[in-house]
Amino acid sequence: MKKGLEDSNGTERTATHPAILVIEDDRALSHLIQTNLRRLGFHTDGVSDGAEAIDWIVNNAVTLALLDYRLPDMSGEQVMKALARQKRTVPFIVITGHGDEKVAVEMMKLGARDYLVKDTAFLDRLPRAVERTIKQLAIEDKLAEAGEVLRESEGKYRTLLETSAAPVYWVEVPGGEITFVNKKAEELFGRKRKDLLGRKLFEFVPEDEVALHREKMKEAAKEMKIEQQPIPQVIVRPGGELRYTEVYPILFQSEGKIVGQVVCPDITERKQAEEELTKSEAKYRSLIETTSAGVAITDLKGEFTLVNEALCLMIGYSPEELIGKPFADFLHPEDRTGVVTTFINALKGQITHPSLEFRVVHKDGHDVWCASSPTALTHEKHTTGFNAIITDITERKRAEEAVRESEEKLRLMFHCVEDSIVATDLEGNIVEANDAAVHMFGYISKEQLIGRSAVELVSPRERARLMHDMGKTLEEGHPILRSEYAVVGADGMEYEAEISNGLLCDSSGNPA
Repeated sequence: MKKGLEDSNGTERTATHPAILVIEDDRALSHLIQTNLRRLGFHTDGVSDGAEAIDWIVNNAVTLALLDYRLPDMSGEQVMKALARQKRTVPFIVITGHGDEKVAVEMMKLGARDYLVKDTAFLDRLPRAVERTIKQLAIEDKLAEAGEVLRESEGKYRTLLETSAAPVYWVEVPGGEITFVNKKAEELFGRKRKDLLGRKLFEFVPEDEVALHREKMKEAAKEMKIEQQPIPQVIVRPGGELRYTEVYPILFQSEGKIVGQVVCPDITERKQAEEELTKSEAKYRSLIETTSAGVAITDLKGEFTLVNEALCLMIGYSPEELIGKPFADFLHPEDRTGVVTTFINALKGQITHPSLEFRVVHKDGHDVWCASSPTALTHEKHTTGFNAIITDITERKRAEEAVRESEEKLRLMFHCVEDSIVATDLEGNIVEANDAAVHMFGYISKEQLIGRSAVELVSPRERARLMHDMGKTLEEGHPILRSEYAVVGADGMEYEAEISNGLLCDSSGNPA
């Protein structure tokens, strides 16, 4: 199999159209799944066993895999572990003909984004699950881009990091020297900042994981990119206590060095909760009290019947202030109607797997952004209430807003500066120009410039030199500043101007 193949709909896959791989041995069901997804605009391909799936994912770009747990030649778990051994990961949703809580927990540990049972409502639920997962992947990409934008204002960014609710540290790659930690990272490591800065990260991970960490850092430094999936990491505290984290790293350059910014939420409690969940259903109440996520159960009237401590801490109320009260009383007024409508539609069976983002008004008056995908509680096939795992996404929302603000500031700067600015693709064709450039060259609008070769803007006798300078910048990565050229206006007249050229790079540091 080769990259760049057309999908089963005859359309070439592109980066703007997510590619879905359906791994299902029932060809009729696979056809139905692909047909439904194509109607939503997704590109799909299908394979019928584990070996085919591994080969396809290794050799093709796949945005999301729909993985049947039971395949003719191996299980879905074996497929994911085989890919991991080849250092190839892909977001996936597990689909199975038989609901099994233990299987669900194991697959979630391997990174499954969702778990769907092939029952009578399966084909209705699947498209919504796919759309929800694709949206979440896009959000994760935006979060990574947000980190890249914010690093340019390091002073303000460090202040933001210091107040972050998640542990954050910076580490030089591949050497492993820690150069920054915030307060939450001090708590995670169980050490003061002065005892962490300048020391190697490898000193604080289990000995049997040191070689793996060194190898991953070498790969990151060589490729200037890292895995998009969260990476498990164990931190050894003084006295040998272990804390489990999920690492979300971003690479950037600082003073000529490659630095990894690592956001590493402490998931020790969550990991412990997952382990407890597999032991006994009878321990459910104690489990939800130890999980780091908020948990709430409501009855059919929408009134709280159970809340855990994490939820109480999240929104500032005690259990006594919540139990017996309608959940809608605590929602932001602007979000109340939408959430209540979703709750009512779920009661009617019109929505089977809702996914919500909404604001809760904290007891002290500030807004807390939350995300939840509530599930129905049933007894003897009758719905008795709803169970919701609630995550605080306030920091994510702030990051998204920071990205929007940064993009707007950059746009205003681009169009308001007095210097003429022209942006080209790697072939030298103009893709953007500011108002100053349009006026300087004597054109009416930037559309008269876009699509033309940049070398056409200089005198014919200067074009070879400009092409040489642009090629040198592309090859060496260094800008060439204030070179004098004879430029040509729209009226054909030539006049002297200074031209500087430099590279625009994407979030991975590659020329764009």
